[in-house]
Amino acid sequence: MGHFEAQLPSASKISMRHLYLYTHMLIAQANENGRKVRIVWDHISTASIGPDPTIPGGLVMTLPKMAALGTDEDIVLIEGLVSHEIVCHGLHTDFSVPLKPGITGDLFNILEDPRGELLGIPKYAGANQKIHAALRILKAKGIFRGPDLTRETPPSILASWLVTELRSELLKQDCLSEFAKAYRSLAVDTFGSDLVGQVKQIALDGCHAKDSQGASDAADRIVALLKLAKDNPAAKGKPNESSGASGSGEGQPSPGSANHQSGNPAPAQGDQKGQGGDPSPAQGNPNGQSGNPSPAQGDLSSAIDQVLNASSKDLGPFGKGLEEILTANTKALSKSGGGYQPDNASEMQEQRLSKAGGSIENRTRLRAGAQKTAAMLSLTFEDMIETVTKSETRRTTEGKLNTRSLWRYPLGEEKLFTKTTEGESIDTCFYLLGDESSSMDSKLGPAPKNKDGTPVKPEDDTRITAHEACKRVSVAVGEVLHNLSIPVGIATYNTVVREWHAFDENWASTLQRYAPKAANGTKTHLAVVWALKKLIDRPEARKILIVATDGDPGDSDVLKAAIAESSSLDIEVRFVLIGDRYKGQYASAGLNYGVALTESELAKAVFAALKQAVA
Repeated sequence: MGHFEAQLPSASKISMRHLYLYTHMLIAQANENGRKVRIVWDHISTASIGPDPTIPGGLVMTLPKMAALGTDEDIVLIEGLVSHEIVCHGLHTDFSVPLKPGITGDLFNILEDPRGELLGIPKYAGANQKIHAALRILKAKGIFRGPDLTRETPPSILASWLVTELRSELLKQDCLSEFAKAYRSLAVDTFGSDLVGQVKQIALDGCHAKDSQGASDAADRIVALLKLAKDNPAAKGKPNESSGASGSGEGQPSPGSANHQSGNPAPAQGDQKGQGGDPSPAQGNPNGQSGNPSPAQGDLSSAIDQVLNASSKDLGPFGKGLEEILTANTKALSKSGGGYQPDNASEMQEQRLSKAGGSIENRTRLRAGAQKTAAMLSLTFEDMIETVTKSETRRTTEGKLNTRSLWRYPLGEEKLFTKTTEGESIDTCFYLLGDESSSMDSKLGPAPKNKDGTPVKPEDDTRITAHEACKRVSVAVGEVLHNLSIPVGIATYNTVVREWHAFDENWASTLQRYAPKAANGTKTHLAVVWALKKLIDRPEARKILIVATDGDPGDSDVLKAAIAESSSLDIEVRFVLIGDRYKGQYASAGLNYGVALTESELAKAVFAALKQAVA
């Protein structure tokens, strides 16, 4: 027993809230990848996913209602459950492929799970890690185990061997490797090395198929091979002649197989090694021969007959659907008190914006305001860039012509060129989220007074609104990051969210149409969850979200959960509070924030967060 298995996670009760957020963020990613997934929380015993009757081509994932509190163990299991359902089935299962009755359908499920998870690894590697962590918990709890000779039957041996070997080899879920070796040895004793090797080759074809039909075809081929071996023992070593199964040892479908058009050949025999590089028993030759004697024909026929007539309950714990096992062993789901609150986990609605229109005049006004922000910091944009990149720009007699210095030439100035010494590259992306609720329309900073202490006339009040200050700072930051070629996204929010600048959009075009307006209320907690979705899949080493708001955090439980989830996703979140009215709420929630009471303080706070992020 390894270190992990010996120590189960703490049983102390903690909030389950961030699991809702993880689920919604993963669903959002699935939606962006073209698979519309909707989530329903209901009083059910097992999680499921399938066609959505309300959305053509969409899917609905139904999860048991979750308790408000649970354990660290519950979190690991539920994250594994959600990852499996969405990444495997939500993104990669074709639910139009019929599930055939009996052992054929069970074998299809056994092959479809690793097939879907394998396809998800290139884009959702973290999901595979969460599934693996859940499997380790099930192993530590004794739910997943090695062979128990007092209980094993031919159907449970076959299912357990396939599940453990395919997962440990293809998905690198090595907590199952020792079980795979033990079950393979038992499978060879029960079915013979020839038949085990042939079944393995067909199973690999199914796991590497491009679609669910390929996995279903592979299940059909395994059943056909078993029937052939039962009825015609003389032919069981020649699957290519009768069953269509591949026994070549190359992992390729035979020419007449149902799956030969998948375009995804299984790996060569050399890929069938165990996790540690040592071949499992019966591996190392095309038919799995290892010197083990074949079982007597009567015993083999009886074993195969039991498999062909097995029900799902005869397949043992490994033969059950992973979602069923995970749900049944997660106390926060199976015995929940219904702690789910729909409004606390609802999605922030996005108001889609046109990417056309705007004006040059708007861009000019925005840049003028940004320059004023820079002036408050006693910095030019060039200074800001140098500060952030640690680069140095100096005037020289060669390099890039500085047109702003041409007026000096008649005065004898010869250093009309600039040369920049580049500093360290910055592998960072930023997302700026600005409050545009109605409260942001108030003047920023203390009211000005005359020399005698009386308030100045309204027409003499030169203060700008918090909304205008936030807009200027956002543009100033965008200008700096754009000039640095650092990816940046910008959105504003109140009761809905509007994305003005996506990471891959043209900055000049954004400035032409960037025109947020202060109105309505504030839903900071949901806006933050929405923004995290924009960062979750970014390739940069550092991903930073900066939120500027004068409003309350909304549902602080949701916000705290979002920050906890962002930390696990390597996303840094920094709040800049405009005014100190809600400082206590952010402090009590343990959030990372700074306070700005004036326009200049706002600029300094945001750029301080920027500099800190790239330092």
